[in-house]
Amino acid sequence: MPGRLTPGALWRDRSPWAPSPGTVEQIVRDDDTQRQLQAELVTRLAGIDFARRYYEFYERHPLDGQRPALGQAGYQAAIDRLPMEFTYHRRERFFGTVEWHGETAVGLNVAFSESRVELILTVQVGGVRFGGPFPLLARQVAQLDNPAFAYEPRSPKLPFRDEAGLHEAVEFGAALFEDARRAILGAPWPDPDAGR
Repeated sequence: MPGRLTPGALWRDRSPWAPSPGTVEQIVRDDDTQRQLQAELVTRLAGIDFARRYYEFYERHPLDGQRPALGQAGYQAAIDRLPMEFTYHRRERFFGTVEWHGETAVGLNVAFSESRVELILTVQVGGVRFGGPFPLLARQVAQLDNPAFAYEPRSPKLPFRDEAGLHEAVEFGAALFEDARRAILGAPWPDPDAGR
């Protein structure tokens, strides 16, 4: 059964930013490993049609300049509707969840502004962390088929106009995350420690 760990504990216990001894060659090798794992992630996300689904949702929900006044209580209510357990990180102002499956961790961070939802996918295999904001991942997936792909705005966050729109955006993001999680955990990952 997968274990649960809060994102804060993930950062404390296995932080990629913690100082670590190593040679320049090891640091370069670690960067190469992270790039390879990121490329594998993007390929797996392409298999669930990640880019098309993300951009279509964004385009179906244009903003009309209205700024809903939902505040923290409204954001918490939207998060509470999800089947996952989230922790609120007051300092960075986001909700996060992380699941460990052996040496692989998959997480979702959700942050809110007045009328937008930002979603970030986090993955860790062994000691290597990768992933990123959904708009970045959508762009990387789209660039597999068309390297010149560009989208305007460059990093669209999911818009909402009211409480129902907020719930719809959060539930869409959670469903896309669940599909991504299945793709991430559906096949073994290359060993990030091979060749060290």
